[in-house]
Amino acid sequence: MGYLVTINGSYLNLWSSIVEDNRPGHHMPVVVWRTIDCRATGLPEGLYKLSAADAWDMGKAWLAEILADLESDAA
Repeated sequence: MGYLVTINGSYLNLWSSIVEDNRPGHHMPVVVWRTIDCRATGLPEGLYKLSAADAWDMGKAWLAEILADLESDAA
């Protein structure tokens, strides 16, 4: 379904969603998010000196890189 990037401490985390049709205890399909990759931010101070806008830009850039790699692999 999609990808999501979060930031936690000194790491960016990549999540992927899937639909599970037969999840125990549920009668309908359920969207489940799983973390599939992570990348160190390379910031020695972690998030302490990073603005929200910088974190947003860092996550968008990494996701764009991942999606470009996926597109080149599909071609």
